[in-house]
Amino acid sequence: MQGRNLEDMVERQDAASPLADILRRYREEREIRLRTDSAGQYLQLKDPAADVTDSHKPSNNSRDLVDEDVEVVIVGCGWGGIVAGVELRKAGVENIRMIDKASGFGGVWSWNRYPGVACDTDAYIYMPLLEEMGVMPTANYVSGDEILAHATRVAHRFDLDQNALFETGVTEARWDEHAGRWTVSTDRGDVLRARFFMMAPGSLESPKVPNVPGIGSFLGKSFHSSRWDFEYTGGCSDGHLTNLRDKRVAVIGTGASAVQCIPHLGKWAKHLYVFQRTPSAIDWRDERPTDEAWYKSQERGWQMRRIQNYTSLVGLEPVEVDLVNDWWTKRQFAALQHLKPDMSGQEIGDILQAADIEAGEELRRRVSDIVHNPETAEGLKSWYQRYCKRPCFHDDYLQTFNLSNVTLVHTQGRGIERVTETGIVANDRHYPVDCIIYSTGFQLGAYADEPPVSLFGRDGISLSEKWRDGATTLHGFHIHGFPNFFLISIAQSAWGANLMHMLLEQGRHVAYIIAELMQRGVAVAEVSRTAEAAWVKHHEQLALNIAGVWENCTPSFFNNEGNMTLKALRSGPYGNGVGAFCHQLEQWRATGGLEGLELR
Repeated sequence: MQGRNLEDMVERQDAASPLADILRRYREEREIRLRTDSAGQYLQLKDPAADVTDSHKPSNNSRDLVDEDVEVVIVGCGWGGIVAGVELRKAGVENIRMIDKASGFGGVWSWNRYPGVACDTDAYIYMPLLEEMGVMPTANYVSGDEILAHATRVAHRFDLDQNALFETGVTEARWDEHAGRWTVSTDRGDVLRARFFMMAPGSLESPKVPNVPGIGSFLGKSFHSSRWDFEYTGGCSDGHLTNLRDKRVAVIGTGASAVQCIPHLGKWAKHLYVFQRTPSAIDWRDERPTDEAWYKSQERGWQMRRIQNYTSLVGLEPVEVDLVNDWWTKRQFAALQHLKPDMSGQEIGDILQAADIEAGEELRRRVSDIVHNPETAEGLKSWYQRYCKRPCFHDDYLQTFNLSNVTLVHTQGRGIERVTETGIVANDRHYPVDCIIYSTGFQLGAYADEPPVSLFGRDGISLSEKWRDGATTLHGFHIHGFPNFFLISIAQSAWGANLMHMLLEQGRHVAYIIAELMQRGVAVAEVSRTAEAAWVKHHEQLALNIAGVWENCTPSFFNNEGNMTLKALRSGPYGNGVGAFCHQLEQWRATGGLEGLELR
């Protein structure tokens, strides 16, 4: 996160300066969007009012029930689970069961197959294990289909698919103190008794929709973008939505998913209405095919060096060279060149703030240059620090609003008012439509009130009860009262622009611990109450140090919709960033003592 407290920045400017005007606009736009219900303005997809289904799930997938003892059960077959499974295989752990509600590997890429789905992070740092797999991405940014295929390929290469249970939900996991094992039950009737139990549910696991009146009353077609209905729209993830030629379509939301699918909808729909609460900052994408000669010339270990270089730059850590050189990093690299070792914290903050505002102005000018209608262009301009919301990168999104069949409905931060049987009401006007597509994001795992699995530890304590006031862990992995349990999430763990870096580090760390416990013949390992409390205190202090910055951001899922309570801070990501967090894990492993864990 760049910059200093927004209130302080405004007060320290000349009241008549252009910079002060911009900062005041940031503050005003934020205040317009603050709501008393914060995250309560959304419903999770499991709510029956959401009326959406998994369009990727096969209609029939019969199999025998599984009743067995295993070494490790991993819930989640996205990249978090895959990477952990790969590292366990490398450590010599063979008896692994993986479970997922989806129909295959891939996690968020298995669910999200909407038209235009792609990664907005450099493919050479996002797609893991490229060197080991001998794989060359087709471009510097790749489609969701290519990432999904890579996930399946990695899982097969390390035999993770042999014992995977798909289309299977875990109904309960309960610690058996006498047996020293976890009993894991599924909605298919399976019962697995696991020595080690790991949850890797993903941060984007539970889609959400607006909690507005009439959400279940619409008589037309509705679905969430992460559960796209191609039977209704026609086409595939490449587009060609031919069935929409005679349809009036509404898209609610203008975040990362919407930015990618809206150009395809605008091309094919009879008319497209885009309902926007807060515009995204749309930067250049500059996608280009991979230069095969360049790719083959990379020296051994190039990918991890590139990953670490990117993490450092996005985390505002000075580096000698920008290896990625995309729009995520080049602005950061340029700003860091102005910093000097003898500068005060305020001077550094002012330089970074000025660089952020300059970038924002450039992106707002880009909107004016591309979008023909001045009123529409103004509605599409982002007025907040760039990293208050995840930046988006696209070279066709803004152009879509020049089409005569596309209308931006900018709600000035209020959002839609209600859904009717025939359409949507926003800005006191009713818009009749045939189809509503909710591109409204996900319930962020760290801020969710309920864990994705009913989890019961020693003496029957539930994780939801243990975490009623927020997360309590050691390093985000271990929870007192839940022996032999490992969590891979963003709660009290680091989270960066390239989430894959953190997943790689988490998988490596968990595999190290499990391999050490097995080698030492340890039956039960549990974080001590003291070690857990110490980490929570450390985490809270870091979170409180940056809370003022987040609270001055426009509301988004990053800051719990502008309501950074102590519970939200406690359940959020590590405040010192990915680099510092990884260094702590490395130091912890280097001691070899499994410090903080009680071994029996």
